[in-house]
Amino acid sequence: MAYESRKVKPAPQVIQPGSALAKLIQSRDIAEGAVDSAAIKDAGIKSEDLAPQLVDTPAIKDGAITAAKIGLQQVQIQHIADDSISQAKIKDGAIGTPELQNGAVTHDKIADGSISSEKLAVGLALGQGGNQNIQTSQIADYSVTEVKLAPDSVSAAKIKAGAVDNGALATYAVTGSKIANATITDEKMVTAPIHRPLSPGIDSTEILAEAIDSGHLSAELIAWLDARYAPHPE
Repeated sequence: MAYESRKVKPAPQVIQPGSALAKLIQSRDIAEGAVDSAAIKDAGIKSEDLAPQLVDTPAIKDGAITAAKIGLQQVQIQHIADDSISQAKIKDGAIGTPELQNGAVTHDKIADGSISSEKLAVGLALGQGGNQNIQTSQIADYSVTEVKLAPDSVSAAKIKAGAVDNGALATYAVTGSKIANATITDEKMVTAPIHRPLSPGIDSTEILAEAIDSGHLSAELIAWLDARYAPHPE
């Protein structure tokens, strides 16, 4: 039986790192394209083995770059996609005045009850200097309560005619000086008005001192008093 003569290809020899043979092999001894992925030991390529600018985006596996792989302050504004920073990514207190655009804080961004008087510009809270920022239309109905009024701030001009009723008057608030002359009629008297004849009569204790002068005495009474108390000639 005839056998065909064949040239037997020798099996590839594995060169161990650090061996005498490995030390003899130089980069010029390796044909271009001869070293493929299978010929490279796992984790055998270190960062110092890579040429500058060698690793591009397609060479990086999705999710391969973790926080530990990113140097401090290496992520700049051009690296951040639009609308990619959510509220959860913003640290409490990180946004200060310089980060806010003019006019960025609108009405719906302000929490109810969060603006106190010290937050208002000078003249706004007290209405000084002709400031017209707070107008009547901006004050909610019934929002100006008693505690909002400064002492002595409500003058007579601010009180509507007929607005002060009996319930609004403090006890003994209406003194004699507050009553206009000739304004009290009979129907305003609690007791029956005084009419003649008086029964029983008026006691002397009910008459104020020096309340009766000569104008209150009748001519008959004056004549009787003159006759009774006039000096007699001796």
